[in-house]
Amino acid sequence: MKKLSKAAVALAIVASASATAHAADGPDGRIVKVSSEKESIYRLTYLNQGKSSVRVSILDEKGRPVFSETINSAKSFHRPYNLQNLNDGAYQFRIEDRAGVVTERIMVEKESDTAEAVVTRLAGDRYLLTLHGSTGNPVHVSIFDRFNRELHSETLKVQSGLSRVYNLSAVRDEHLLFEVSSDGQLIGKVKF
Repeated sequence: MKKLSKAAVALAIVASASATAHAADGPDGRIVKVSSEKESIYRLTYLNQGKSSVRVSILDEKGRPVFSETINSAKSFHRPYNLQNLNDGAYQFRIEDRAGVVTERIMVEKESDTAEAVVTRLAGDRYLLTLHGSTGNPVHVSIFDRFNRELHSETLKVQSGLSRVYNLSAVRDEHLLFEVSSDGQLIGKVKF
């Protein structure tokens, strides 16, 4: 498990459109809420009627701290925590003040850098290649005929997603094979 310093856990203000929320209301009027803002960003909302020093810790699956800070004289605050440098897995926010301890379990799961290629036959011997997702690397497209002869080959730089139409009306073969790969990995193979 990577150990993170305070500098590695970037504390940036992020819009508060909560996707998943957990909250704990105490009998003393205290509210503690951890919400997922977007991938690997969690917002801690702490609302209290009186001022208190608040210790915030993020613990890994084995209960070991990966981050910890104390916020002094806090009455209420909203604080984002960027956990993108942590490995995927279960973590726990531990919030401690004079009223006690509140823990909230979270799951850190990053989107994978995988892509999927889909080829659709259109009217007039045209074919639509659609690439969903991102590979982070150039994408290689090859088109073969029924005898496995390469009819077309190109390498494309793709940031995120792609749609491209291939006009194969000059090809006198209805049996075609599209292969799409990135970094040596096949991400799409479609036969017609």
